[in-house]
Amino acid sequence: MSLHERLAQKVINATGHSITFDGDGEVAALPSTKYIISCRSVEEEVDRKNGIALIRRRFEPKEESTKIIQAIEELHPGKLIIGSVLAAQAYPGKVFALVPAFGFENKPPNKRRAVPDQLITFTG
Repeated sequence: MSLHERLAQKVINATGHSITFDGDGEVAALPSTKYIISCRSVEEEVDRKNGIALIRRRFEPKEESTKIIQAIEELHPGKLIIGSVLAAQAYPGKVFALVPAFGFENKPPNKRRAVPDQLITFTG
């Protein structure tokens, strides 16, 4: 079974763009889907030093994306949902972020490659 076939059985791409995976010399692209998970950014000033505000930023769920996650879970039970790093923070344990392949950490999304056997998770 190809890398693409194995990934298609395990994950749903909810990033809004194609994802290229690079594992054991095999490269596979997982196309974007109709699903896009987004979140809301909330800033809170926690301190001020030298006249500069120091803020804490957190990412919170949006009702529309929460419904999309529920629909994915119902239609694709057991599959992991891949979203942005921000979405993974807003929906801990529900949405996971990509781990960049070595050498692709600072590339733009359309040039990045991710490892196929790891995802980033955040705790709530």
